Amino acid sequence: MILYDNRDLRHIILRKSGSVIFSRNVLIPATLSTCLCAFLLTYEDLGERVHVSTSVSRIYATILGFVIVMRTTMSFGRFFSGITETTIMFSKWRDACTSTFCFVDVSIEELQRKGDLAGIRE
Repeated sequence: MILYDNRDLRHIILRKSGSVIFSRNVLIPATLSTCLCAFLLTYEDLGERVHVSTSVSRIYATILGFVIVMRTTMSFGRFFSGITETTIMFSKWRDACTSTFCFVDVSIEELQRKGDLAGIRE
């Protein structure tokens, strides 16, 4: 059985099992990228010693933006797919419930027409 605990927001965000945030494949590149950017921003004499092309930062920002947009689009797609499937499920349950109620109503009317009141009480 799957146990859901969706009340504690800290548990959802900070859990290590099943989370993408704390996986090794995400943390290592993010940490290295952040350290490199921090080094480049804090090093004062970098412009005099090394020529850093502005196109590198543009390419990096473009790739990062593309990845963020792609992942967001995929997550919205999964979310709205779940909404669609849930709507279909509710529709099927409503159809089944309506059919059951109609069957019971017609059965009661048929038993009343025949005069079998003992069948109605059961």
